[in-house]
Amino acid sequence: MATMVLRTAAVSKLKVVFGTTLARTRRRTDWVRDEAEGRLAPHEPVIATAEEDVATAQAALVDAKAWVTAVEEVTYSELSLVATEVKHALGRQHSNATYNSLFGGGVGAFAKQGPARAAVLMGLVATKLRRIRHPRLEETARIGWADRLDAARAPLAQAAGALEEAKVGHFHAQQVQSAVVRDAWAELPRLKRELKNGGMSEAEIANIIPPAPRAGAAVAVAADETGGGGTALIGAASEAPAALPAPTGPVTPTTG
Repeated sequence: MATMVLRTAAVSKLKVVFGTTLARTRRRTDWVRDEAEGRLAPHEPVIATAEEDVATAQAALVDAKAWVTAVEEVTYSELSLVATEVKHALGRQHSNATYNSLFGGGVGAFAKQGPARAAVLMGLVATKLRRIRHPRLEETARIGWADRLDAARAPLAQAAGALEEAKVGHFHAQQVQSAVVRDAWAELPRLKRELKNGGMSEAEIANIIPPAPRAGAAVAVAADETGGGGTALIGAASEAPAALPAPTGPVTPTTG
């Protein structure tokens, strides 16, 4: 007996099997074509829309990442300047405790937290600068540094928010694509049953509906059957979108 593709297989591979089946039946002129058309064709526009949404979401994600990268360079440069000025104002013998209460872990520690957390951390430092009291840090200088940090972190927070939105949008688009492709694939066992009821043999059905590949193997499907520009490979590994990581809370700077 021919083996159907498992529902846990990669979405992209399920799509190839579905498209191949539909393309093969459309070359026929008998009842098989009508049966497949009625079952499979309605899923085509739904899959196409889902694919377009994934492509759009992917482009938005790429743009958001580029925006964050550009903003980070400017923001962290300003953060570094402010930290250096504070350290110089404190002087070597007074710098350690007070400086660490503001920039504990160094400027690099901000970037390691990611853009969203770094923006929050910079806001906390700005608040501390306005409140802290030190004989070598004049109030006007402290307020000026705090204002500069707030001004620098605002675009970073905005870009980080856009990046998070793009990540969620891309994840959602992938999930929708996965669902609609699997819905379409679910019609294949039903089509196979109808073909068997119509008197077709397992070998004949296998020439219409591609059999599942062996574990770890890949099956080549001709490009003219899938509508692509080259050979499509049906493998065994899963390509379902990874789970979206849960957001984490802000981290406060180390105090000294």
